[in-house]
Amino acid sequence: MTSDETVEHLKRLQGELLTIIKAVDNSSRLKTLISLMSTPRAFQNIKEITGLEKSTLSIHLNTLIKASLVEKYQHGVYRITETGLELLESLLNVYLNQVKREANAQQASMKREMTETFLHRGRRKL
Repeated sequence: MTSDETVEHLKRLQGELLTIIKAVDNSSRLKTLISLMSTPRAFQNIKEITGLEKSTLSIHLNTLIKASLVEKYQHGVYRITETGLELLESLLNVYLNQVKREANAQQASMKREMTETFLHRGRRKL
């Protein structure tokens, strides 16, 4: 896909993308989603993990369901969807790549400073 095609897709899908972004833009919903990565969980189990009240958890689960990140697996049991897994994996990759780029930039900066210091000292001796 070309850059122009990507831009066009993003423009066309802004609403859908915002639904997904807003669904994980909450620490309780993100914690819920992460807790479902390993196994489907009963409502009560999710409630214990998150420490949320019934009504609040219900609202959060419905938000995650509307964003297609979670689905009701059986009566009272929820599981993460493939979309939810892909999103969490993508977020992790984006974060790890950012950390790597920052470390590389810091390392390059330190090398430049060392080189400049070395060159400056060499000029003073001449």
